Amino acid sequence: MNDLQRWMEKNNVNVNPITEDNDPVVPNLHKESIVQSGQPHITTYDNNTEPVEIVEPTEIVQSTKIVNNAPIAQQIGALGLNDSEIKSHPEMVNCHYKRNAKREIIRPNAFTTVVMEQLKNNDGVHSMGHNIRVMQENGKLTEASIVGPNYLVIINKDLHEQCEAIRARTGLNWVHDKLFFDGKRYRNVYRTEDSGIALEKVGDTAHIMFTETNSYDGSSPAGFRIDFMVLSCLNGMVSPRYGMGTNFRHSLNSINWKEEIQRSALMLTGQRVQDKLYGFSQAIDRLYTPINMENLNVFRNKYIPKLNSLRYGEILTKFHKEEGVTAWDLCQAGTDTFWHRNKRNSVVKKADFDNNGYFVDGMLDYGRENLQIAQLN
Repeated sequence: MNDLQRWMEKNNVNVNPITEDNDPVVPNLHKESIVQSGQPHITTYDNNTEPVEIVEPTEIVQSTKIVNNAPIAQQIGALGLNDSEIKSHPEMVNCHYKRNAKREIIRPNAFTTVVMEQLKNNDGVHSMGHNIRVMQENGKLTEASIVGPNYLVIINKDLHEQCEAIRARTGLNWVHDKLFFDGKRYRNVYRTEDSGIALEKVGDTAHIMFTETNSYDGSSPAGFRIDFMVLSCLNGMVSPRYGMGTNFRHSLNSINWKEEIQRSALMLTGQRVQDKLYGFSQAIDRLYTPINMENLNVFRNKYIPKLNSLRYGEILTKFHKEEGVTAWDLCQAGTDTFWHRNKRNSVVKKADFDNNGYFVDGMLDYGRENLQIAQLN
């Protein structure tokens, strides 16, 4: 057993496989409560319109008709993802997809029809609960969640259109980075190609990153976030502390969310976003300091104690494979691990975005609180 193996054993870093179902993640601080009140109804949303149908409580929910359904994206490949499919539909690489018994690809379309309908008990009495179902590319509806009657469905396409307008108003040059949608949770990421700021000590450049966020199960609010992306490796760096954003809970109190989100666009057109970018760059430069086994022990136990041990083991593997020396090298290893999981044929999950923010802020806290460490020449 070498020094690294002994250190990993001492600090509870394992390499045991973890499945998608039992992968512990950082606690989600945005979980929304479900309000169990209001009038029963069935509402169908699609990717072109506002809610289009409201059915009285006497309607039989099993025979609900979906109206004005926009065309579903064409199914791609019955036998698997080949090179031409990936080139034609790069969003598939970043999204969940499953195969049925016939090996047909079943993927959630982020901008497809969504149905919210009231549940009914076996005795025919309507429940106060409603389920939200999302149209799959095979034309079938898949349940995303069960919510209360006052749950406000904000469809991804509506949010995307509002965010597109916000980005256009900035006058910046935005390029698409990745799309994540697992049938419940949605992230759509853009980055700027201009308005970057130099990270002088680490010899890189940071750009602004814009992430649209939404969910159909209440696991995260609807809105957008402003974070940062490092130019050389295109690692997205989520930072709840240094970033900013606006979001809306999925409740009827947010019925005017479109007007509110457009007012929030001012944060991207003034000096505030540049100040955020500058503060982030200063925090990153503090990571240009050597890090050894003792420092790693402090960082792990004090700054990121809740990070899953398998994920931390992946970060350390990347760090040592690249012959990392500084805290910045460790930070790069971590953000690469969370941001580019699809390049390693791993399923991208919401937890990767959450853990990214937890890890990055842990690294920046480490840099700020350990200024006594001598900087490299």
